[in-house]
Amino acid sequence: MSRPLPAALQEWERQLRAAGVPSPAQDARALAATVLSAEPIAVALRPDLSDADRARIDELVRRRAKREPLQHIVGTAPFLDLELIVGPGVFVPRPETEVLAVWAIDWLATCGDAPIAVDLCSGSGALAFALATRVPGARVTGVELSAAALSYAERNLQRYLDRLGTAELEFRAGDATDPQLLPMLSSNVDLVVCNPPYIPNEAIPRDPEVRDYDPELALYGGPDGLAVVRKMLPVVRRLLRPGGRLAMEHGDLQGDDHGLPGLIKAAGGFTDVVDYPDLAGRPRFTTAVLAD
Repeated sequence: MSRPLPAALQEWERQLRAAGVPSPAQDARALAATVLSAEPIAVALRPDLSDADRARIDELVRRRAKREPLQHIVGTAPFLDLELIVGPGVFVPRPETEVLAVWAIDWLATCGDAPIAVDLCSGSGALAFALATRVPGARVTGVELSAAALSYAERNLQRYLDRLGTAELEFRAGDATDPQLLPMLSSNVDLVVCNPPYIPNEAIPRDPEVRDYDPELALYGGPDGLAVVRKMLPVVRRLLRPGGRLAMEHGDLQGDDHGLPGLIKAAGGFTDVVDYPDLAGRPRFTTAVLAD
């Protein structure tokens, strides 16, 4: 037996809105698309669905109404033109980070035929994949401390091997604050990118999707949110070649001299410290040049 799909979409949207989901219509379509193996934009064009499909979508909507992240339910998260495999144990990449990724791609593309980049706190590998799939000949290393997160990065590597072309990409288990990290790359790296844990320990996120599902290791950065970054900067200085760049994300209240830009300036060894906004105009990432 078939049932009208447009009416069902409206009901799922109502359920998600009542649960406080920020984008109920979009999420309802995405969940239906997952079951129906269709593009979300095309779901509303289908006139009906079977009882079995209705039951499967109903269950996914119930999960989303409990504020389980949409990306965990569908199994992937978009990042630029990629669909990265994500789930419990790995930070879900955000659209805000795409602005940093575009800046990093543009810079790395100016660094010769075989530029070298390192993605610290790599998680699912979003920034590493952005560089390796967009910059021909790039040699990119992603570093991740969490074994669970690293497993997602490795799965994504298998997913996108055919997109690498002449680029090389590898992921390594490691602590981004380890003074001995990647000794073979010391003073040879053109670009270090990083989306570090930067939420202050007491600033518990309001959104259940973040608070209850993103791993704490990827979220919290000490009392002021910058404790991990402080330990990382000496590692970054050692890895970069003179004139190499750092591009690091931060919270929207950390974009001034009391936040990440000020910390980088105070650490010494860097010049041309510049902060950039995301597409919403909020301070989002800082770049700096390793002094000669």
